[in-house]
Amino acid sequence: RVAERTPVAKRTADDFYDSVALVDRLLPLLPKQDARGLRSRLREVAVRLVRIRTVEEEMRYDIPHFAAEAGRPIQVVLENHDVMPHNLVFTTPGGLKEVAQLGLEAGPRGGAGGNAYVPDSDLVLHATPMVGSDGKAVLTFDAPTEPGEYPYVCTFPQHWYRMYGVMVVVEDLEAYNADPVPPADPIGNNRSFVAAWQSDDFGDDLDEQLRGRSPEIGQKIFAEATCASCHQVAGEGGRIGPALDSVVTKWKGQTHELLREILHPSDRIDDTYAMHQVLTVDGQILSGLLVEENDDEIQLLVNSQATEPTVILQDDIEDMIRTKTSIMPKALMDQFTKDEILELLAYIQQVGRNPVPTEG
Repeated sequence: RVAERTPVAKRTADDFYDSVALVDRLLPLLPKQDARGLRSRLREVAVRLVRIRTVEEEMRYDIPHFAAEAGRPIQVVLENHDVMPHNLVFTTPGGLKEVAQLGLEAGPRGGAGGNAYVPDSDLVLHATPMVGSDGKAVLTFDAPTEPGEYPYVCTFPQHWYRMYGVMVVVEDLEAYNADPVPPADPIGNNRSFVAAWQSDDFGDDLDEQLRGRSPEIGQKIFAEATCASCHQVAGEGGRIGPALDSVVTKWKGQTHELLREILHPSDRIDDTYAMHQVLTVDGQILSGLLVEENDDEIQLLVNSQATEPTVILQDDIEDMIRTKTSIMPKALMDQFTKDEILELLAYIQQVGRNPVPTEG
């Protein structure tokens, strides 16, 4: 009875779980009929707890999917172990990409409830605020009553294409767990993990391995890896990372160093592209490149698609830190083969030396 009177949001507390575990161990001491009835009641008050953690420097959640029973209470805890801020937004089936785009439009000041990059949209079911490094946020809700595949995603700009998963809502959780079926990838990605590539994996004859590579294949991989979302070539592309023209020039004749920039982006971070995190006095967390700083304000480029930096008054800043990790995830190429990485490297070298001029 105490458990049944406990609010749903408190049924995932440690002391509640300890009590439920103790009762579960004592039930076999009761007559079978009594134990069966109490076990059924205990199941009704139990709340499914799911912990989703971020993976440091890899821009992904540690759980790609989990199952929930339709209409039953569930508590999802997001633990952020990355240096960058992340959130967790549950969407309707098929709504991931649109929610990510609407989140970009909502911006750092936010839409729904003032949460940064969370749009005020019927496509959003539940959302946490942005969670800073080593922070956590808790969502407690009833799973949808309609079975289906409900995506969850980080709506911080450019994170959605790597940082997502699926809540599979089923009629009978026990039956599903006995014969689980993985959900479809919500953005249609058919790639899987290949290797945790290190620059040493490519040997000493790197320049020889790059001979005869196809620009068309390299360009395709360049697009699939979304390089242009953060890097510019001949003035076209994102501004959150260094222009590839300048990177190729910097490492001219040092192909291994260029590969290292791709596979180990946090080893050497140019001060111009160091990521800063800002905590405002009202609890907002903003992250991006520090464009300008003076006694009155700072200007922060918070995402690669921003046409203008976000202005934050110095009086509104509680704390600001320069992070030691790159905004580029270190495992970006782990879903690509060795040959594909070589094709990409050859293409970057080519366009860096001979960038295609922009029109106009």
